[in-house]
Amino acid sequence: MEMYFKKIKKAAIFFLIVSLISIVIGYILWMIPIPIQDFHLMTSEEILISQKDLAFNYSLGRFLLYSGFIGLGISSVYFLSLTILRLINKYKK
Repeated sequence: MEMYFKKIKKAAIFFLIVSLISIVIGYILWMIPIPIQDFHLMTSEEILISQKDLAFNYSLGRFLLYSGFIGLGISSVYFLSLTILRLINKYKK
């Protein structure tokens, strides 16, 4: 049974690392690499249009950001529940 938990923990760590890499790559694809002057004078629609036009790959970057944040949340909940279960088992004995 302990071997099973070690394999799951390794898979969860791999999932966490992939999620963090996905967030970084997604942000690089999603951001605008050149500075925009008078940013505060633009409306939110104009900002979105310029971001879609000037970003490397806006839709892929947004997808990677969202999927990375979801993966980060899932792996965080897993590690938190694993820690709670270990504490419960520790104080049970």
